[in-house]
Amino acid sequence: MINTLTKYRVLDVLIWSAIFFLWREYYFVVDPPRLSWVFATISTTFAGVAFYFTYLYLVPVIWNRKGVKWFIISVIITLIILAPVRTGIIYVVFETTFPGYSYWRFFNSITASSFHVGYAITIATLVRLLIDKYEIQKKVDAITKDNLQTELNYLKSQVNPHFLFNIHNSIYFLIEQNPKRAAEVLMKLSEIMKFQLYDCNKETIALSHEIDNIRNYIELEKMRVEEAVHVEFQSNIIQNGQQIAPFMLLPLIENTFKHVSQDGNKENQIEIRLSQDGSFVHLHTTNTMDPSRNENSTGLGLRNIKRRLELLYPARYELNTNITGDMYETSLKLKL
Repeated sequence: MINTLTKYRVLDVLIWSAIFFLWREYYFVVDPPRLSWVFATISTTFAGVAFYFTYLYLVPVIWNRKGVKWFIISVIITLIILAPVRTGIIYVVFETTFPGYSYWRFFNSITASSFHVGYAITIATLVRLLIDKYEIQKKVDAITKDNLQTELNYLKSQVNPHFLFNIHNSIYFLIEQNPKRAAEVLMKLSEIMKFQLYDCNKETIALSHEIDNIRNYIELEKMRVEEAVHVEFQSNIIQNGQQIAPFMLLPLIENTFKHVSQDGNKENQIEIRLSQDGSFVHLHTTNTMDPSRNENSTGLGLRNIKRRLELLYPARYELNTNITGDMYETSLKLKL
């Protein structure tokens, strides 16, 4: 805190100069001009001594380390020492400069000196406690921000490998079954990897870029599932430059392909709808599922996106899931 005071020493000088002239104007009303300057100097000096002694020692050392009880005792001792000293100095000034000046006794009283010292101690205590609280909050906010960033990076690192794992498995099977289609899948994958490399590390990206990445992902997955799953994708997002955290929507879409049913005896389907209402983005997905297959799901992707939403968009989202028969439905409403 001494460094802080040194940094703002000019401000300190201005403040104490203002206090000095306030006291000078106060004493000038009832005292001779020369005496008002003397009293203003004494009052400002003792206020400064009490202020900085409290600010630099009593609060940080006594209050913070030994508690309020010892702080109160220390304040009383400080008053007992400084008030008589101030009174004595005023007495000497009157006796040497204005002998026989009867009005000096009021200003010489211990009560008045205690007030002058006490108000400085009170102000110093309040200022120091408020500044300490502010500094502590700054440190807490910095630590919280670092922790949140670390957690977000961890969650993001879980999203990307999970996605790549699924796609690489798809390419592996396609290489033998349909090399041409595998090459097309690799091209789509390269576009997605480019997105991850250049956009994923940013705090936010254009919503249009997120949608383009989603289109590439859906096209890639459609190549993989071919006729086994009917995929329908609709988007009426307005390209108005709005920003969104990268990979905020993709995990929900990825889950539809991960958990879609593979039963050859029924129609397997995925429906993805993206819409926009002002600053709100709506994502609605449905997919057929195999209940027995999804019993073993860990729900890692859904937990990740919920945690990222809590960190990045607190109180600005609604995420709901619903299972009706063999249909799994998710609905996300997000305020950008």
